[in-house]
Amino acid sequence: MNAHQPDTGAPSLQADELVAKISAYVLEFFRKRGKAVYLSAIGQWLSSEEIDFRSVVGEQGLAGFLQEAASEKLKVISHPEDTKILAVLPAEEADNTGAWPEPSTPKHHARRRPRIEGKIWEAFNAELSDGETRWLALQPTHDWQDNSSGKPSGNYLEIERRFIYPHATISGSRVDAVYELISEWCKLHNVNVVDLFHVPSGEGRGSALSLLLSVLDTPDLSRISMPLDVVAKLQRHSVR
Repeated sequence: MNAHQPDTGAPSLQADELVAKISAYVLEFFRKRGKAVYLSAIGQWLSSEEIDFRSVVGEQGLAGFLQEAASEKLKVISHPEDTKILAVLPAEEADNTGAWPEPSTPKHHARRRPRIEGKIWEAFNAELSDGETRWLALQPTHDWQDNSSGKPSGNYLEIERRFIYPHATISGSRVDAVYELISEWCKLHNVNVVDLFHVPSGEGRGSALSLLLSVLDTPDLSRISMPLDVVAKLQRHSVR
């Protein structure tokens, strides 16, 4: 046993094991999206998986550890417009400038987001147990449930595990990631994003969105598909 690592009763994580875990995560992310992974997102993912990476990387930090221990598999890069933003790519993609992620959006320039109804927000955020499937009902009311016995009776659609935040391979802030997952899920299932939108009592009166919802009937609404940022714009725009 290493004299510097006391016996805690649980097997300690080795450097090569940590490199293997991070490499698999980065490779899978790049395979799906063709983009680098923010270094901060890797740290968040490791923490969410309860992987004690800090005891392995030590004072050099995650970036220094990857540069030293994983240089043959991974490449730590900085964005050309903001060198403080670090991301990680498969080593063979190090010269792929198109794979560099965009700089984070400054708070004062952050996009306003439409408010997603609470039950739906929960359905894309709550962890899903192994062996179970998540189902979401949009009509007549928003509801979701997990089970291992197949589709429940009623108007339920499956939320595939890859669209549920704790299990998704996605970088960026949690809020941005969940909105992206919801948008992709809507496209896959041909769901009208308006069905997920919630206008609290007293909000949205006189907005273009409220006018749209009041004029169109259910069959009309079922034929409408619009991205979440357009919904937010309609809510902000007042109709005089």
